Amino acid sequence: MAYRNFTIAQMLDVTGPWVDDSHPERTVLAGVATTAALLPHVAAAHEALIGSQRDDAERVRQEHLSGMLAESDADHDDGARTTWFGLQTHEHLFARDPVGARYRQIRELLFPAGLAIVQASYREAAGQARLRAALIDDEVAEILAAIPLADARTLLEVVQDWNRAGERMGELERERATPTPDNPKSRPIVAARNGWIRILNTMHGVLELEGPEHPALARILERLERVDAEIERRARRGGDDGEDETPGDGLPGDGAEGPGDVGDALPGDDGQGSLGALGIGLAGDELQGGLGALGAGLPEAVNLTVGNE
Repeated sequence: MAYRNFTIAQMLDVTGPWVDDSHPERTVLAGVATTAALLPHVAAAHEALIGSQRDDAERVRQEHLSGMLAESDADHDDGARTTWFGLQTHEHLFARDPVGARYRQIRELLFPAGLAIVQASYREAAGQARLRAALIDDEVAEILAAIPLADARTLLEVVQDWNRAGERMGELERERATPTPDNPKSRPIVAARNGWIRILNTMHGVLELEGPEHPALARILERLERVDAEIERRARRGGDDGEDETPGDGLPGDGAEGPGDVGDALPGDDGQGSLGALGIGLAGDELQGGLGALGAGLPEAVNLTVGNE
């Protein structure tokens, strides 16, 4: 769990019960040695978050940058999934043709860690975007440009948009971490966020280890995972449920390990956002729904009804 899309308010809501001596969760955590040892660090991180919000002008600037980061993050993840599923669909369509293997090679070139890229920190995503752009030579670009999608773009255009979103994330993250000339207090806000994320990831790991022996700790872990999954869903939807969502940052290398293949489910992912662009239906194992959209321009010999070969 990276907690990168949490607002300051959401962070305080998570750890608030743990710094309240009268709250049941605090009592549970204090009763187990391994979690009790982390409580002073939780309290320090919680207080640092509160202290970071006392400068109103800097808080507004940080929230604005976080909102822009959330938009770029959503565009980045949509581009990643569209590219992944587009290439994998063509691998299946041309499974008996040498070109099918080439589609797989390109997918592995663009996704060295699989779809875990959607869990990467902002700086990691930016670095990967620059690397992808350098790896796309003329031959790869020609292959991607020959794959049309239902939204009138080619897969090459999707990859270019994906790369731009990743690079934009890096620019915004650097801006957010850099104090403004007239306000040197901005760095403590980023430090407070990152410190909170570090201690929460540590607590999460301890809860996973101790949960099987302590059902009350397991229930606290379940709450954390429910909150994280819901905030991730809202971030991908752009906060369209009417709530004010201003996601935060990730730490380099703190992203959760992502799925290695298309069959692995993504937390909170309904599978429709990026796949809608591809026109793929997800009922059962069928890929029939929109392969016609993907099949535009493909050799006539290709049987677009997968499963009836």
